[in-house]
Amino acid sequence: MPCVPPQLRSRSRAHVGALLAIVVVAAVASSGGAATGATSGTVVGATVPATTSLGTAGCPTSTTNVTDFGTLVPGTSNVTSSNCVVAWGSSNSSSMLRAYQSDGVGTTMGATSNVWATRGTPDTGYNFDVAAADASTAFVAAGGVGVRTTTNSGSGWTTVSLAGENVTEVAAAPGASTTAIATSTVGGIYRTTNTGTSWPAEASGTVVPLRDATMVDATNAFAVGDNGVVRKRTTAGGSTWLAATSVGTSPLRAVSAVSTSVLFVGGIDGVAARSPDGGATWATVSGCTGISDIVATNATTAYATHYGGSISTISWSGSALTCTPITANVDIGEDLRSIDVGPGGVLWAAGVRGTLMRSSNAGATWQRIRPASAMDFDGVATPADGSVWLGGSSGTVVRSPTGASFAVVRVETTDSTSVQDMVSFSDHELVTVGGQVDRGATWQASIRTTTDGGTTWTSRTSNTTEALFSVSGSRALLVAVGDDGVIDRSLDAGATWSAAQVAPGVRLWGVDMVDEFTGWAVGDGGTILRTVNGGDSWVAQASPVTTGLRAVSAVDANLAFAIGMQGRILRTTDGGATWTALAGVPTAQALDDVVAVDASTVYVAYGYQTMLASTNASAGSPTWTNRSTGSGQDSLAIDAVSRAKIFVSTAWGYVASSTDGGVTWITTSVASGNSFTYAVDALDENTVWAGGSMNNIVRMLPQGGATDFGDYADAGPNWSSGTAMFGACLMASTGVNVTPVWTVDGICGTSGTGVWRGIAATSALPAAKVAGASAATSATSSFRFGVRVPANQPAGRYSAGINFEVLAPDA
Repeated sequence: MPCVPPQLRSRSRAHVGALLAIVVVAAVASSGGAATGATSGTVVGATVPATTSLGTAGCPTSTTNVTDFGTLVPGTSNVTSSNCVVAWGSSNSSSMLRAYQSDGVGTTMGATSNVWATRGTPDTGYNFDVAAADASTAFVAAGGVGVRTTTNSGSGWTTVSLAGENVTEVAAAPGASTTAIATSTVGGIYRTTNTGTSWPAEASGTVVPLRDATMVDATNAFAVGDNGVVRKRTTAGGSTWLAATSVGTSPLRAVSAVSTSVLFVGGIDGVAARSPDGGATWATVSGCTGISDIVATNATTAYATHYGGSISTISWSGSALTCTPITANVDIGEDLRSIDVGPGGVLWAAGVRGTLMRSSNAGATWQRIRPASAMDFDGVATPADGSVWLGGSSGTVVRSPTGASFAVVRVETTDSTSVQDMVSFSDHELVTVGGQVDRGATWQASIRTTTDGGTTWTSRTSNTTEALFSVSGSRALLVAVGDDGVIDRSLDAGATWSAAQVAPGVRLWGVDMVDEFTGWAVGDGGTILRTVNGGDSWVAQASPVTTGLRAVSAVDANLAFAIGMQGRILRTTDGGATWTALAGVPTAQALDDVVAVDASTVYVAYGYQTMLASTNASAGSPTWTNRSTGSGQDSLAIDAVSRAKIFVSTAWGYVASSTDGGVTWITTSVASGNSFTYAVDALDENTVWAGGSMNNIVRMLPQGGATDFGDYADAGPNWSSGTAMFGACLMASTGVNVTPVWTVDGICGTSGTGVWRGIAATSALPAAKVAGASAATSATSSFRFGVRVPANQPAGRYSAGINFEVLAPDA
């Protein structure tokens, strides 16, 4: 692919990052000239559900972004079913092919926990309910618009108007994704048997508004509405709905059936009822407060959500029906409007302002989850594949393959000021700094620490009355900077602090410590300060600008980048002896934050859903590319754990994350209301903290258990069991003068020994070399990829980033 003219001695690199799903065709240069290479991310992905059948997408051509294994059941293994072919070589020199990890971390495949994705429907009307048949198929009751249907997980929708009626509820038939029913406010009942293409009307026998429906199977169903009305559809009834015994005059809002015989209903007046005989007779209980939805988990137990934010257990003892409020971690002061039960008995409850609750222990305790929208949710559905669907206002539908997302950490402190910046030492240790808080006799900067993952917090004495805007360092040395030139320092992981006024009259906005001795601070008027003795003293350095600098990020003691107003990006390569204002920055807007991943890769957050990216930041004239985060909000802070994995916090409480260097993004709501997210700190791919206004601090968590797949390491013939592993196998390496380094195996099955290889962490490792060519040639190497999932692996989305690199000449 790339080549080096014979007279040149230096080595040239070109990354073949074309996706694994694409057959990568090399561009072979003509004799005497060098070829240019293409660079892009290579990602292999797998979704691990709690229980599902094994599916394999393999490695087909023309697939973009991700090569999928499909869905994997814990305790199984899988190999991509098609060859991924990389074409490489040189027209006039020896060459080699190398494969290595995109992030250089050393564990190729890892969990992606913020997997919520908003799926906007084509109209902006209100979605009153959602029913999911499987991972791909869902139905939405969209009021006066009609019924919306998707068969591709929400990427596309079709809408059918039902005679202009106001559609209130939908219900999908278990085990029959083609069949669903919809109800309306004038007693209408419609049924589709062709996945929403058409919805013929069925004779309901009532004009009373019907408020909820449930399907037992493709034929049998129940619907309830005002005035205690209960309608049932049976095999005998055919397309005609029969009247069941009314539940008094209660305005019913919810129904859930265990079978054609046993069903539970609930009313807005707090009445709950159970029938053992298909609605012929009822046992009732009152005083449950207004019931918005109900789900039965077996013949004796159901759960109800209430307006006002509570959840109750509805229990049948054999002689009486009882309603018992659940008090643990539930009463949140927001209306809950829908509840459903998913695989493994996991309960999900949804409500207004993006409220979503989850219980995995039969409702004993509940965890609040933040989905990717703060909309009012009226429907939640959890089909057998383990995905979670939410339907709500403004035409919004939110879907998660597993329900993993950001978990809210409650900040138990009287401090009410904003979090301006933070630094983490582990998944349970965090230090935050912020604005001024009232300490009684005086005002002080807010500094808080937690050592238990945010369950409890300690407010620390900051020894300064000025607000703090940035913090950096380690347990051994933390440095925070703020108003009026204040620099605050801690030598004990944030427990105690000593403050000094280093630059009076100057607001210091950013600080970055390279190690326990060396670091920089920047601020207004182009101020740049440097310490080489752990903050004992600071020396001003000459700045090429007089405009404010907002942030600084250092690669090492010599190389650092500073950013600020008017699109200014500064760089030093000699420890700050000289700073240069870089040309070619494609914006004159104020820049907000910067992270230097390494000497070549720098990301900058600024403006409306925007970031700047450079992959040659150390070059004489580095190039900068604008990339949209797609968050729909202003970018306020940025952090990265690798070239591929980036996190951006935004206005209005969102965090956007990318696994491919900012090409594609997932945006997740992590704070409610008008909360801004000013700070983000990524310790690793699975431990990310964010914080901002309204005292909000959140932490991204995986589903639980192990979060990474280790690299395959010749584990022997028992390939399908043991610990989680991911790796590659070389099917073939062809071409004149080509010698494979990896062992070639024409089968790449799940029982061989010595053929599966882990992906080297970096290109410099000997294990990264796949094959070499001793002379000019056009070669191809064919790969397959394998993963094995232990029985205890948590559900979630896992991905692996891999780079292919061609080097000429060979060495």
